[in-house]
Amino acid sequence: MIPVEAFHRVIDHYEDLVSSIESLDLTERYDLLHLEARIVLIDGSELHVSEVWKGEDLEKYSYYWLEESGETIVGWDNAPHHDVETFPHHRHEGGEVEPSEPMDAETVLRELQDRIL
Repeated sequence: MIPVEAFHRVIDHYEDLVSSIESLDLTERYDLLHLEARIVLIDGSELHVSEVWKGEDLEKYSYYWLEESGETIVGWDNAPHHDVETFPHHRHEGGEVEPSEPMDAETVLRELQDRIL
């Protein structure tokens, strides 16, 4: 399944959490697909999504949950810039960097559903 189809299926599964998709951009370059989205949640907060796919493999990701004011609540990414035991996977919350399991859009939305609903 191509990443954009999988992304839409995940969003549809969390329709009780997602108010709208404000933007969804796809860029293909060489053998990579870059998906960027801004999702508004039912409480007015937003989830900013950035994924880079190579075939069916998620190579890079960044998921940032923001308050209506734009302040970060929590973010997950796998940029190799923090030395944590789960390198390169980590999360940003409350000004701290913490270890994190590898994430994907569905796992993030499941966690947000637990926090919001």
